[in-house]
Amino acid sequence: MTSKVIMWGPGVNGSSIVRGVVRQDEMELVGCRVYSDEKHGQDAGVLCGIEQIGVLATNKREEIMAMEADVVVHCPNMHGGPKSNDEDILDLLRSGKNVVSLTGAHSFPQAIPGYAKKFQDACQEGGSTFTHTGINPGMIGERILPALTGICTEVDRVTFKEIYNCSNDAAGIIQFMQFGIPLEEWTVDSPISDTFFELFYQVIHHVAHTHNIELADIKRSCHVVGAPEDIVLDKLADVEQSGPIIIKKGTVAGIHMVWEGVPKNDTDFIVAKENIWVLQPDLPDFFNFEYSGWEIEIEGRPCLNTTIKLVPSADGKLNRGDCMVGAGI
Repeated sequence: MTSKVIMWGPGVNGSSIVRGVVRQDEMELVGCRVYSDEKHGQDAGVLCGIEQIGVLATNKREEIMAMEADVVVHCPNMHGGPKSNDEDILDLLRSGKNVVSLTGAHSFPQAIPGYAKKFQDACQEGGSTFTHTGINPGMIGERILPALTGICTEVDRVTFKEIYNCSNDAAGIIQFMQFGIPLEEWTVDSPISDTFFELFYQVIHHVAHTHNIELADIKRSCHVVGAPEDIVLDKLADVEQSGPIIIKKGTVAGIHMVWEGVPKNDTDFIVAKENIWVLQPDLPDFFNFEYSGWEIEIEGRPCLNTTIKLVPSADGKLNRGDCMVGAGI
């Protein structure tokens, strides 16, 4: 039986998923939701870097809602904040379509009082299901980390990190993360910091819940560093990027965010999440590293440290977005 799939948001991650769906005989791409007028009406295969597949992308929300499909892979435009797309998801669920979300804002809805109920109600109304997956969030903290703590007799602290050189990423992602703004505007209580806190809040609760820990609070901090000189980014993932992005000297070129769960009960178990994003790997007074990937650190008995490195594919490309296919399909 062939599963009919709609891709909602064929950006860097979404495009890799479209390519994965096309490779599967048991799946058929039947719809593709885009946001811009420029992409509307284009063949979804061409948008995602492959040959024409006969599916035209649309920026008409109502067209997607009216389509017959088994599942919608929801990888939305995040500029309105992670939860700004909830109404789209709820309407999809009510229409009878199963939804897979690739954002951390749906990792563990139970962490927010009353938040999960609206999704449950929509699923009951449409006879549908709703789940969340991905690589980070989705795989590293929620799946691989618990597998590793399973071999420990004692666990005092777990830390899972994303370490990533964003210089080859999509222009839209670089702009979304607000590289290139003045240092004083990228703070722990700035709007962009709030957006990432919203993305990873449920993830940290999810990891704590997996280890039978209830959190009272999550502390957060961030540190940013400036570009030592102008950084010119001219080899981005965007096919349509017309020219280089220039990150001016002294503006944000490195971001280190930390979220640390505070247990509600009397326990020494600490859950911490870190993201380290840079536009070059040797920024002064910052982290120096030779790879992009993920690290898991476990303090306990025994102490463990696991590193997962992203390495170039056979075509020489190194793209974090390609990780999403294995986790999301």
